[in-house]
Amino acid sequence: MFICLLAGSLIIPNDLQITAEVYARYRKDLKGRSCWAIHTPDIRMNNPHTCQILVTIPECVYLLNAFFSDEAADSQKNYFLIKIKTRMLAFMLLSPNLANMWTPRIRRIILDEIHTLGSQLGGVWEQILLLARCPIIGLSATVGDAEEFNNVCLDPSSFSSLTFFSLVLQWLKSVQEMHGHQHSLVQHHHRYSHLRKFTYNIDPEAEPIDGLPSHKAGPQLRFLHPISFIRPGIKELPSDLALEAHDCATLYKAMSMHSKDPEVSKLKPTRFFKKLAEKGIFLQQKDIIRYEQELKTVLTRWLAEEDAREEDSTIRKVVKQLTDKEVGLPEPEEALENGELFSRNLVNLLADLHANGDLVSALFCGFICGY
Repeated sequence: MFICLLAGSLIIPNDLQITAEVYARYRKDLKGRSCWAIHTPDIRMNNPHTCQILVTIPECVYLLNAFFSDEAADSQKNYFLIKIKTRMLAFMLLSPNLANMWTPRIRRIILDEIHTLGSQLGGVWEQILLLARCPIIGLSATVGDAEEFNNVCLDPSSFSSLTFFSLVLQWLKSVQEMHGHQHSLVQHHHRYSHLRKFTYNIDPEAEPIDGLPSHKAGPQLRFLHPISFIRPGIKELPSDLALEAHDCATLYKAMSMHSKDPEVSKLKPTRFFKKLAEKGIFLQQKDIIRYEQELKTVLTRWLAEEDAREEDSTIRKVVKQLTDKEVGLPEPEEALENGELFSRNLVNLLADLHANGDLVSALFCGFICGY
């Protein structure tokens, strides 16, 4: 079995991270052949011809034509999955050299960012879906309501108006069924690694840094507690609102300070996790998720109380305690128009992240105006 992992692209270089993960997880004696290899324009380790797990990037996929010669193909059994974001897979599926040797051995194709289906120039993904005979696995972390989209695929006649993406999903379902594969929805409601949220307050008097070794992080980087975004009037918490262990601990502290509710006393960590502590078992993510759900149950009940909108209500007091007073202040007007000021703050942000040990970071810009 051969596995090819395509690690994003040159724009988001996570190839080393994936390689480290593969190296840490897998050990295998392949009688002179390596278990893994990495082949990118910058890094090349081990032999890509004879490895079982090859880590590369979409821009290098065309090199696979040379990698898998007839001799190399004889030593391989099956190609299991391709995770790809660009048009290279379509070229490979159409390649005469690979039509008999490589394409039939693909067992799964994983298309990341499936929500962009139909928006790619040239219909590249559509070509892949039509040419591939194996099952297609579509991944997305940004589809707002997966259940609704799934229902559109199952019974489109029940919806009076359909979005463009809904129509694309119907087409994808029909193509897969034409190839003998049934449509199904798989949801993962929890992240493998939690996200901790921060915001950076623009400093209108930002000064150039003297150097990274001597730089100390300033007060502009502020922590955001998810519960601090609750506003008066809502009756229940969003289904996708997630709390990490640190969030749960600070939330319980705020709840216990402002309420004598018996249900809150049961959520004291030393009491809630008492059985695990007695057995000497370390807390796992599933235990934190169970604790998070109990905290949310109490919060939801408080949100439904008649005085929930009042300033002195329990829920308002808890939210106020978890809200950073420095967050949400009006940004200086000049900060929104001054490109030089923005650039200085951006450099200071990166320096602060470096001082806190939070680099490497990926920066995304959705709108650029004049700089």
